[in-house]
Amino acid sequence: MYASDNGFLSLGQSISANHGKLLENLICNELQKNGYEIYFYHKEVECDFIARKADRTIAIQVCYELNEHNQKRELNGLLKLPFAVDERVIIT
Repeated sequence: MYASDNGFLSLGQSISANHGKLLENLICNELQKNGYEIYFYHKEVECDFIARKADRTIAIQVCYELNEHNQKRELNGLLKLPFAVDERVIIT
C-alpha cells in the first residue's frame, strides 16, 4: 500500500525514517503523476514496479542503498522477469 504523500508515512512514528520506504513511495507517486499504469510482480522474483504507458513497459527496482548485500536480489528482480520489458531501471 502506498500513501499519496510521504508526510503521511511519518505520522505517529519515530523520528528515524525508513528511507527505502519513503523513496519507494515517492517513485510510486511520481509514476502515477506521469500517467503510468503501475503493476507489481512478486512471484519467482520481486520487482517493485512494472510501469506501463502507451506501448512501453519499464521494470523498476527501488532501493535506498545498493550494496553487496542486496545487489544480487535487486538485479534478479529485473533480469529474471518471465516477460519482456522495454527498459530495466534501478533507482537508488
